[in-house]
Formats: sequence, C-alpha cells, structure tokens
Amino acid sequence: MNRFKLRFITFVVLLCLLFWAWHHFKGKPWGKASPWSAFPADIAALVEYPELDGIFRFDSLAAAGEFAFTDDLREEAELIGRALRIWSPLLKNRRHASLVAGIHAAGGGRCNFSFVIDTRQSGIDMEALQQQPEINRVLSSRYRGRAIHTVYFHDRKTIAVAAYRNLLIMAALPLRVEEAIGRLEWRPSALSNQAGFQRMLPGSNDASEAHLYVQPAQLAVLLSGMVHPKAMPEIRRWGSLAGWLRLDLQRKEEGWSIEGVIRNPQGGGWSPALQNRQQVLLPEHIEVIPDNVGLLFLASVSNWSRLPGGAQAQFRRHIVSWAGREMALAMAQYKGIDLPADWFAVISVRNQELAERRLSDLAEQSGLLKDYQYQTFRIRQLMADDLLPFLPEGQMDNPFFAFLGEYVVFASAQAALEVWIDSYIAGKTLAADEAFLPFFVGGREPGAWMLYLPADKVKSLLQTFAPGEPRIAGLTDLLGHLVIKATPYGGHWKLSGESATLSSSAINTTVAWKALLSAPATAGPFRVEDALQQQTCIAVQDSTFRLYLLGPAGDIRWTRMLDGPLLSDVQHMDYYGDGSTIMLSNTARNIYALDMQGNEVGNFPLPLQSPATTGVTAVNFDGGRQIGFFIACANGNLYGFDRTGRPLQGWNPLPGAGLLSFPMLHFYKEDKDYLVALNQKGQMKVFRRDGGERLPTRNLDGEFLSPPDYQVSEKSNRIVAVNSAGIAHVVGLKDEFFRLACSVGQGKGVRFAFGEWGGDERKDYAVLSGDELALYAYGQSSDFGKVFTHRFEAPQDDVFCVRLPGADQDHIGTFSLETGQVFLLDGVGAVYPGFPLAGHSRFFISDLYQNGTPVVVTIYGDSVYAYQIK
Repeated sequence: MNRFKLRFITFVVLLCLLFWAWHHFKGKPWGKASPWSAFPADIAALVEYPELDGIFRFDSLAAAGEFAFTDDLREEAELIGRALRIWSPLLKNRRHASLVAGIHAAGGGRCNFSFVIDTRQSGIDMEALQQQPEINRVLSSRYRGRAIHTVYFHDRKTIAVAAYRNLLIMAALPLRVEEAIGRLEWRPSALSNQAGFQRMLPGSNDASEAHLYVQPAQLAVLLSGMVHPKAMPEIRRWGSLAGWLRLDLQRKEEGWSIEGVIRNPQGGGWSPALQNRQQVLLPEHIEVIPDNVGLLFLASVSNWSRLPGGAQAQFRRHIVSWAGREMALAMAQYKGIDLPADWFAVISVRNQELAERRLSDLAEQSGLLKDYQYQTFRIRQLMADDLLPFLPEGQMDNPFFAFLGEYVVFASAQAALEVWIDSYIAGKTLAADEAFLPFFVGGREPGAWMLYLPADKVKSLLQTFAPGEPRIAGLTDLLGHLVIKATPYGGHWKLSGESATLSSSAINTTVAWKALLSAPATAGPFRVEDALQQQTCIAVQDSTFRLYLLGPAGDIRWTRMLDGPLLSDVQHMDYYGDGSTIMLSNTARNIYALDMQGNEVGNFPLPLQSPATTGVTAVNFDGGRQIGFFIACANGNLYGFDRTGRPLQGWNPLPGAGLLSFPMLHFYKEDKDYLVALNQKGQMKVFRRDGGERLPTRNLDGEFLSPPDYQVSEKSNRIVAVNSAGIAHVVGLKDEFFRLACSVGQGKGVRFAFGEWGGDERKDYAVLSGDELALYAYGQSSDFGKVFTHRFEAPQDDVFCVRLPGADQDHIGTFSLETGQVFLLDGVGAVYPGFPLAGHSRFFISDLYQNGTPVVVTIYGDSVYAYQIK
C-alpha cells in the first residue's frame, strides 16, 4: 500500500512537472495565445493599439506609421496598413481586436516591423481573407506545421501572413512571421516570459489610444548603423538608466497627453536620492534657466549624498553642506558630432555664506584657474575634475561657476556660462518662454523629477547624429515639445506629461553658441563656404591682427597672425579647380591666400609695392582657372595679378585711377567684363579685362560713404552710387546717366544698400542717415518713390542687404556701435521678430546646421555670436 501511494505521488509530481514544463516552454495547448509570446525578449520597442480601429485614427495610410522612423519601416507600415484596410471589415469583433507592432533590428542599419493582431476569437477564416479583388495570388508554405501565406498584390508587393489560434501575424518579411510562430511554439525566448515586462502592462481600465513600450538597453542594437558611431556610447549610457519604459498616449487637439511607467534596473540609479512622496517640484528654477536649453532635467533632491557618485568626498564636503532641494541639469543645443556639448548644473543654495565659503575653500585647495567679473557677476573656474559626478563622465572637468540669485550655476565652458548670464540679464528664461510655460502650470504638484525636451533642439540633435535617416528627426514633428514628470510609486516611477506641436507662428531668437576670441573682434564675420566638407565656416579678425576660422558650431579650427588689419572681406574661391576652397584677403602690405587648414598656397602672401587703400577683388574670368586679383594702392595706381601672383598685362600698373576707398567692382554683361573704380574725388572709371576703358570716365558729385553697386538683368543694366547727401547717380552700360533723389534724415552722412525688397524688377535703394532709414523703389507704374521710413532709437552705422536661406527677396540689415545692436527689417520697414540682437558689425544669416533653421552670425566685443531663429 505504501509502495502504491509512493508510486501515485511520484506519478502526480511527474505529471505536474510535465504540465509545468509544457506550460513554460509551449504554453497551454488550448485557449487563446498571448500576442506578447510572438515577440523576442530582447526587442527594443513595441507599439500596442488596444483597438484595431485606433491605428486608422492615428494614420489612415499606414499601420503604426507615426512610429516608422526609417524609410524601410514606413514602406512596411504602408503595406500592412493597406492589407488591414482590406481585411479589417472581415474580422469579427473588430472593435475589440488589438494590434501590436514590434520593431526589430535587422542589422546593417536596417530594421523591420512585425504585426500581431489579437482578434479575441479562434478560427480565423484565412480563405476569406485571401479571396479579395485587390489580391493577385497567394502562395502557401508550412513552418512547424503552421501555414504561412505569401500574399501578392497586383503591383507585385507582398506580405507574409499566418494564423495562430486567435492571433493573425503579418510582416513584410516571411522570416518575421516564422520567428513569431517559433516563439509561440517554444516560449522561453518570448517577451511574455520576461517578468520585468509583464509588470509594465497597463490595467484593464486603461483608455489610452496607444501604448509605446521601450527597452532602453536594446536601443543601441536597434539604432546601430543608423546613427553616427560617436553617438552610441551616449545611447548605451542612457539605456542603463531604465529597465522598461511604457508611455500611454492619448491624442489631443495639438500633441499628446502622456501617462506611463518607468522601471529602474537593479541598482536604482537616481532613485535613492529622489524617491520621497512628499517632494514637490518648485517653479523658482525656471527664473534662472535660459530658454535655449536643448535638454532639461529638474529634480527635487531629498538626499544629495545618495545621488550617483554623491559619496565622493569632494562633492560631499564642498557641495552637500549648503545645497538646497532644487536641482536642474541642462544641456545646451548640441553643436556637432566632434564637439563636446555644453552642460550645466543649477543647485539651489540653503546658506549663501556657507556656499561661498565652501567653494572658496575648494578653489584654494584644488586651484583657481580663472577669476573675473562678467557683467555684474563673478565667474570662477575651478581645477577640479568630476566635482559633480552625476553628470556625464568628463563633461564637467574644471567647471566654471557663478552665483545667480539663490542658485549656483556650474558650466562646462566659459562661453557657455557667459551666454547663460546674458540670457538671464535679458530675461530670456523659461519663466518667459511661451513654449515651456503651459507645461509647468502644475509646478507645485508632487513630483520628484521632470524632463523637458524642446522639439527644435532635439530635432537638430537627431539630424546631426542621424543625417542619413531624416525620419528619425521627423519623430519630433509628431511629438513636438515634450515634458514628462515623475512621482515615486512602489518600485518604479509613475509618469505623467504631455507634448505639444505648437501651431503658433511666433518667431524668436536664441543663442546657439558663442566663441571667445583672444581680443576684441575688428573685422568680420565673413562667410566661408567649405565646398569639400559642405560646411559654412566663419572667418573673423581681432584687434591683435589674429585671423580665426570657426566651424559651423563655433569651434575654432585655427588662428593665424597677419601683418595688419584686414582691408577686405575674406573671399572664397576654387583656386585649384578641384573643388577645394581657398580664402583670399589682404592687409595694406600683403595679399593672403590660405587653404581651409590655414596654410599659404602658391606664391602667397603677395607683397604690394605700395600700401593698399582698399580690399582686393578676385575675379574668375570665363568661369575657369583664369583667376585675377585687382587692388588699388596709395600711389594712385591699380594693380592686377594672375593666379600665380604675376602682373597682368595692362595692370602693371594701371595709373591715373586716383585714391580709392572701396574695392573694385566686377561683373559681366553679354560676355563683356566691367571693372568699376570709384575714387575719393567722385570719378568713376570703368575698365575692360585688359585694362582698357570700357566706359568714359564719369565725374559724380559729392562724397561717397558706401561702395557702388550694379544690376544686370533683361530690363535694367546699371551701375549705381549714392553720395552722402542721398543723391543716387545711375550710369547705364551704354553710358546713359541720370540722378535720383533719395532723401533721408538731414541729408548728411548717407549710406546706402542696393537690393530686392519688393518693388518691380529693378533693385531698390535703402538709404540710412543717423537714426533714420528709408527705402526707395520703382512701383508697378514705374514711379520712383519712398516706400517707408523707419526711425531707430539710436544712430546706425551702416546699412546692407541680408538674404535669409531659401528666400527670394532681401532683408535690410543695420548695426549701431553706440548701442551694440544689430537690426533686421523687411521690405515694409517692420523689424524682424527677435531683433535687435547684441552685435556691433555686419552680420550674415545662414543655415549653419543644414537643418532648415536660419542662424544669425555677428560679432560683439571679443566674441562671435550665433543666434538661432526659431
């Protein structure tokens, strides 16, 4: 009897073990299958639509199309969406069916979708699905005893589809369907067996339109090959901060309402320092944080010592003793792949006297590298690595810091902290940012931390690191500005937030970067197009005659000492005819030609026999390598040189031109060269290429403060010069001549610019005298008259044409040395939004980052500023 009981018990135990093993490895042999069993445990991201109809409320052309961040995914999403539009009416209980889209890494910078529909019913009628007029034919095969159907549409596009109990599995690649069936048949590698993921699933009462699941640790695998290799360490680092992330998305009129959960991996990261249910995010931070941050993390710290790295002795001794509860970490707009990002840490001060004493002690112990007054604030640089160890490694070595009110701001770079202070003084902070404030209404509600991602800055970053996949950056168009706030909840974080795709057409400007020079800038900025690298660089000279070349992100590529101040713009040309860029400029004694690495080329620098009085003019005759250089010198002669520096025939020298104040002007008309020289006595001479007279000498009246200009078109061919009294002298190419009155101000000290501001096909006249600007143009009836007058608050020093990227008309630029401001106006006299800006020079506007965002580049003091127009 005992033996029988023992055998029976053994049989029951073995049966239970067999049943458990079967259930663990293959699932129940009956009933409904879980869609999560069709996906691998190491998948990077999934999107769940609780209702099948919901995908068409998101995007009527594709299934999960809004998350198709590559062209491959978009093509697959549209193909599956096409199939679902055909088949969804045939699925019973369609309203209760759900769809899950998995995003799989395919290697080589590619990824694929797989789609699983839970029809909530068994016995899917595959034969009915196949018999549709849009389908050309169906070929079937078997895998592990299951039928897989390859569906051919009339345009030869195909999808693979299979039924598994209550699940309909679809993918563009049959391999994805086979893998899903394999996991459904053998479950250990399936997502449904991952306990961490199962705890992330929403409750049955959730009413979200979609759930986005992200496994951050797998993002590096998914994005490998799509993004620049230098971005991968950062992606891996961020991937270690969370085990799983779930975002519950609900459409709003503009943007999304977001709820969700984030689960920390083992180790907790920031959790011990932040998890306190009584914590409140206070809004005072935003009074000192500029509105141009690219990423912002606000936190309420309950235990500073428990921050990552917070046990470090230096941090504990010199920071923790005075630190208040509020903290902010910020990253400025990303500059470029090869340049470090500017990072900031803002810490509230409980005891300012103690904070000053502790930081002074630290400076004395570790070393003080810099200590100076900027505006009304004291900036110091500490010789201390990893003082703030919770920041990315190596991003805050030898930090700069300053007290701003009740906060200490640490920065990774001197220029970055100065830009921060500039924004603070000007009131350009998040406290006045219309894009941010709607997200911060509930700032006093409980919360441990908040993350803010402004869409334009994130888009610029994504475009920088994934230039080959524009759809990745396009995700920011879907989400817009994003804010997520977290409160501790058990062993994870409960998330709430929203995003907003702003419909406002408001335009403002923010500082994209600031480059510090060794001395005040005196010449520039000059735009230099690097043809080989396809970049826009910036040349500028300081008061010590040092020439700088800056990259599009403000990085100083090189400096070179010249023998004096520049008299010319820095011009760029294809000197060798191989597509490389050479920069040409001159001082009074030499003409310089430098390559993009700052090296001299050919026989340059070219010494001048007599000091130059104007800038050099480079001419590429016939569009080939017949390059010539022309310059006026103090002996009253004009000189011309070929590309090797040898004198040109007829220009060796060309005497009798007189003293010139402006570089010679060159243009073509009907295969004829025109070289225009206007001397200080008002004599205009027009020469041929060989130095002969093209037009008779014309004596113009008055003093000229602006160089002559020209227009060549079908209907208007003319050379124009406006004197200091506002009288325009117009010389036709057939030697016709007339004058136009362009009165402005007191009619003294008039400067002018010649551009296209909205009149007829003839160019218009912008004239400036003191604090008054006027625009004159020809109307549609050929009447010449004043279009507008604009009065500034202070005298302006010059007027010039500015062309915005992609525009077909000019804007008017001015600058004032008295106020240190630059202005931009349109053709009706309206000041461009965001102006005036700090600057004391001419400026240019370029798409520096090649992302469609205009950037204003100007100089101010010892700095070059780049302002982003958004």
